[in-house]
Amino acid sequence: MGKNFLLLYACNIPVKGKESSAIYALSRGAVFHIPNSFFNMIKEWQKDPFDVVEFRYLEEMETYREYVDFLLSKNLAFFTDTPELFPPMEISFPIGEIIKSAIINYNGHYSFNQLIGSLNNLNCKLIELRFGPRIDSLAQLNYLLEDTKKTTIRHIDVFINFPFNYRQRELETIIESNRKLNSITFCLADTTLRKTIDNCSVNFLPLPHQELIKYRIPENTPLVNLDYFMESHFFNPLYNQQVYIDELGRIKNHASQKSSFGNINDTNIEEIVRSRKFQKLWQCEWEKKPWLKNSPLRYALYNPAPVKYIARQPQAETVAE
Repeated sequence: MGKNFLLLYACNIPVKGKESSAIYALSRGAVFHIPNSFFNMIKEWQKDPFDVVEFRYLEEMETYREYVDFLLSKNLAFFTDTPELFPPMEISFPIGEIIKSAIINYNGHYSFNQLIGSLNNLNCKLIELRFGPRIDSLAQLNYLLEDTKKTTIRHIDVFINFPFNYRQRELETIIESNRKLNSITFCLADTTLRKTIDNCSVNFLPLPHQELIKYRIPENTPLVNLDYFMESHFFNPLYNQQVYIDELGRIKNHASQKSSFGNINDTNIEEIVRSRKFQKLWQCEWEKKPWLKNSPLRYALYNPAPVKYIARQPQAETVAE
């Protein structure tokens, strides 16, 4: 391959901040912190031949070589004679379903079947079920999961207290008949154990689910993946296409909200989530948050939110000024 142009691989995207920049290595779940001078140089390589750019930095050749060596040693970039064959990745985010994911706290205070039916009408794909103490057997779990079959839901995570009459074979049967199950976490168990049954992650932990959920991802942890990166350009991933139902049936956009939009016992949830008022927080408004607007990690910063974006912890490397 020729060496006329130095290009980043399409999945490695540079983002400029006010005081520093970053390269998002989306396929690796990694972020590399770089100085703004490095970002500017990357932009020059995108449009001009390598030797032309190099000539501009004759008086800064040591730094220039350091930047080039960094990109090549980390396998972030490559040389080519045909840059037109390697266009940059298009920044876009498709909008399909009204509600993408739902967190459901259920303890028998509302119709589970009716709620799942509404989520199906909204094309919901991912749900997290957090069962209260009234749901205390595998038989009850299996009964409730029946409502999720023949729906648009494709991915289910379950938190449930360890059943008083737990039987391994019964659990295996439930998993075999509910292929949408991604994980089951038994809380308040008398042991700590993790295993996999038929591609479903099964966890036994001694803590209540409120504690497990609280500490899964620390606040402001960078999340680096393609979906989160693209969504962050157009929407606020903390709220976008999410719905949260608390134990009493109150409808919220997120668990952190103190007020609700109504209760599913007397309010049509489908009308609520389609309303402009409910979707107001979905919009991306970086310009109103200077600290975020100026950060090179604005497309990766995470605040406590639903589990669908949990990924490998990103690497973080820095190139010194």
